[in-house]
Order: sequence, then structure tokens, then C-alpha cells
Amino acid sequence: VETWSAGTKIEQGDWTFGASWLSSDNGLPDADYTAWSAGLMREAWDAEFSLEYGQAEDDNANIDSSGWRFGVAKDFSKNTKIGVAYLHDEVETLNNHWESDGIVVEITLSAEILNITGN
Repeated sequence: VETWSAGTKIEQGDWTFGASWLSSDNGLPDADYTAWSAGLMREAWDAEFSLEYGQAEDDNANIDSSGWRFGVAKDFSKNTKIGVAYLHDEVETLNNHWESDGIVVEITLSAEILNITGN
């Protein structure tokens, strides 16, 4: 299997931009798989707003896909964050084309389990 990937994240003020790319032969001759995504996030009004788009193509399986997401997340306490996102995905094969839309709600609860200090 031969795989190459790259990614970056750039932050400037309240803005963050990220992008990634992957290419693989999946261990098969002429079985090229490529995927990429890019996203933009901004912190404003005590929340995080993000938008992301990505595409993938698998030549061996004859599948093309793309999708985008828009989300908002907000800290409600030191240990609680709630996020809501709208998603849209499309998948295309030789014989079919599917589209799906959805809403995701994510609740993140975190706590410090172990705190070690020393000198």
C-alpha cells in the first residue's frame, strides 16, 4: 500500500483555516483513492462557527462523494460544550446517486481525571 497525505492549519485572530489531502493506491494496481477537505472556523459571540467541504473519489470502487457541513458550538460551562451542525452528503456510483441531509447535536462533557504537579 502506498499512501501520501498532507494537511495544514492556519490561525489568524478569530479565524482558523484547515485543509487536508490524502492519496492511496489501496494496495491494488490502478486503484487510486483521493480525498480532500477544507474548512473555516471563526470564534464570535462566545461561540465557534464552522463551515467545511470535502470530496473523495475511489477509482477501483467507482464511487465519488462530496459533502459539506455548517456548525455552531458553544461552551455552556467549564466542562460542557454543545454543538449543532447541518450536513449534506452526496454519493455517486455508476448506477446510483444518493443525497442525504441531516442535523447532528453533540454534547461534550469533560472533566479533569488526574492532575499531577511537581518541580
